[in-house]
Amino acid sequence: MGDFVKVSSDKTHLELHGQPFRIVGANSYHVQKEPTPEGTWYKPNIDPDGIDGLDWVVAEAGRLGIKLIMSLTNYWNDYGGMPQYARWATGKKDGRERDMQEEFLRNGKAQSMLKAYIQTLLNRENPYTKKLYK
Repeated sequence: MGDFVKVSSDKTHLELHGQPFRIVGANSYHVQKEPTPEGTWYKPNIDPDGIDGLDWVVAEAGRLGIKLIMSLTNYWNDYGGMPQYARWATGKKDGRERDMQEEFLRNGKAQSMLKAYIQTLLNRENPYTKKLYK
């Protein structure tokens, strides 16, 4: 949404708007892993309830001056990454993780599904901030 952290000209620190910027964070990839006893199964769409939660978190982070890095996919089975897009595109229910990672890289339909999701998200207006994600 317009703010980018950059390396300082003397390459000694990070800056945001010309001021020193420090990063502190947590890799919280596992938060979604077991929200229900049955687990959560993802589909390539944007659910109104789910996206509202993202919209609110992004808006609150902005209000508090917290910068976020949004991961749009990853390489791993357990978190609905590229292998899952390959499964949706091919209709395969199983397959070794490595095989499905490679399938994603070869499969135009799987790549198009991910691109469509990213385009939908980037062109979405956050109802709390009234700003587009891109």
